[in-house]
Amino acid sequence: TSGDSIVGAGDINITGTLDSGAISVVQTGAVPLKIERTNSGSSAAGFTIFKNSSSPSASDVLSYINMSGNNDSAAETIFARLSGDSVGVAAGAEDGRFEIEAMSGGTLSVVARFTGSTDTTELFGPLEVTGNTIIGGTLDVSGNTIIGSTSVTPDGTLHVYKASAGSVTASASGDIAVFESDASNGISILGPDALQQKIIFGSPTDSTGADLRWRYSTKIFELGSDVVGASTVLKAENGLTN
Repeated sequence: TSGDSIVGAGDINITGTLDSGAISVVQTGAVPLKIERTNSGSSAAGFTIFKNSSSPSASDVLSYINMSGNNDSAAETIFARLSGDSVGVAAGAEDGRFEIEAMSGGTLSVVARFTGSTDTTELFGPLEVTGNTIIGGTLDVSGNTIIGSTSVTPDGTLHVYKASAGSVTASASGDIAVFESDASNGISILGPDALQQKIIFGSPTDSTGADLRWRYSTKIFELGSDVVGASTVLKAENGLTN
């Protein structure tokens, strides 16, 4: 039709083959496609993309939406894609996966994956958070993490960065957590007056081999070990003991 609307009292079925697909909508100066639902209540407007396969299997790509545009050579290029896959197709135990792809250096690559069977969200690149973040479950990070910068390479598993301390890199023997600043700074462990705040040192044989403890109500700061036969040694210059 050459008009503005196609109105049907029932379902509208369109089949056929065009150069760019079964339905080609071309429009300038306006939104080319609008889906509207006019009934009241909680029913939402939406659409379904259905792959009607007679032999479904796991890892089938069920549907996708390409976001395309021209590159500087006037060639149509897919710059981003949303896709949905089946992970498991057994009746009553179906599992699915949703992926986001983006173009980088001329290659379309997965940047995020959400898998229902494992309840996991996978990010294939840095995660940049510009606002507050609330995490209600477990955050599983396979690489190093830095907080406070999007350009500094983390020195260890967790790097909390306030500003550059200068030309220095954390020792490999102490890089599980790195806290860096360009000024006098520190880490606070806070608790009620009547209760202990502590740092515990442990191993497979004894999970509480030694600790640092402070309790305000007793005004006592303790440093030492509870292991029978253990010693507490204070060291000074070049490791000399006092």
